[in-house]
Amino acid sequence: MTMLETRILETKGNIVWRETADGIVLVDPGRGRVRVLNAVGSDIWKQILEGYDTTTIHTNIVNKYDVSAEKAAADLDLFLNELAQRELIQDV
Repeated sequence: MTMLETRILETKGNIVWRETADGIVLVDPGRGRVRVLNAVGSDIWKQILEGYDTTTIHTNIVNKYDVSAEKAAADLDLFLNELAQRELIQDV
């Protein structure tokens, strides 16, 4: 079983984001980078902005989407690590 470390995250730098019909578009104007988030990614992004910790985000994902707790933990960990590597989020 995948264990998800409880962390509180925040956006990093001057990330600009806009919600579209398909999800959220993240723009890092300093680097000229763009990242498009699907519906689940957009949901996670909003929860980060609201200050939810990763355990709460995980629980919300499991309750909202048809996914096992183990799969949700693995996917959430992968997604958050990707956002951190792209310098879009950081630990508080």
